[in-house]
Order: sequence, then structure tokens, then C-alpha cells
Amino acid sequence: MKASNQSMKPTASFRNNLRVFATTPCRGLSLSRWMLPSGIAASMVLLASCSVFQPVIDVVPVGSLQHGVVFYLGDIFRSRPEFTVTGVTVLEDQSDGSRRAVWIVEGAQPLRYITYGAKYPGLKESQRPLRLKRGMRYEVFVYTSTGGKSLDLFAFQIDENGNVRKVPWLRI
Repeated sequence: MKASNQSMKPTASFRNNLRVFATTPCRGLSLSRWMLPSGIAASMVLLASCSVFQPVIDVVPVGSLQHGVVFYLGDIFRSRPEFTVTGVTVLEDQSDGSRRAVWIVEGAQPLRYITYGAKYPGLKESQRPLRLKRGMRYEVFVYTSTGGKSLDLFAFQIDENGNVRKVPWLRI
């Protein structure tokens, strides 16, 4: 195999050869492998700024079977009074590895929190709430029309005392 005697150095300086591209920074921004480190840093700041302008939902399950299970809706970066919830799906893990829907609501309702099984004027039940059980693991999908992240996925388990415990969503 014959080695090339060509230099691996670029023929033109990248310093004054930055490409300009137009896109909404929060949608579809892709980084080129030829960008300078300062260009990468500027892009990261630009992408991070998306979260400053758009709420990012984070749902925290709390409560118990005795007092009710509640999903608190929060914004990762700041205090937010409410999100417009467009759907909630709660799935129960089955012993055979499958999942069954135990509660599904759809529509549009501004909320700060969601109480499992509660009725909301703007949300229509397509699956009536089934009883939650001790020792079972549940996956919850909360859909919103507010902000940059329109879906939050999380899992919880009901412990032997009937209390809600957040557990990792992804099982390995």
C-alpha cells in the first residue's frame, strides 16, 4: 500500500469561513462536524436558550392509595402556574411483561396537578380509572400543549404500605 504524500492540513483557514444557516434554534438545529469550538459553544448556548423561553414539563407522582395519587406538573427551569394537559395515560405492568391501560383521558385542561381518577371538565375519559394495587408498577404518559416538551414519561410503584414511589421509567 502506497502512502500519500499530501498534507492533511486544510487548504483554507476555517477562521473566516463560517457558514451561516437559518433555522428556528429550537427546531432541527444540526451541528456540522467542521464547526469551530467557539461555534459549537455558541450553538450550545443557543440551544440552551430554548428552554428559557419554553416551559419544560416535569411530573412528580406523590400520595398514597389511602389519600389519593397525585401527579404534580412542574417546569424544570422555573415556577410555572399550570400546563394545558391534552392527555394522560396510565399503564399497569402485567406479570407477562405486557401493560394494560388503567386510566386514559384526552382533551384540553389547564392544570397544576392531576389527581388519579378525578374528573376534569376539559378531559374526557376513554378508559375509566381502575383501582391501583399495592406492589404494582405503573407507567404514566402526560401530554401537554404548553411548552417545548409536549410529553413527560415516568413510572411509579405502589409500595406495601400503599405509598407512591417514583421508580426509573426505563427498565434494563
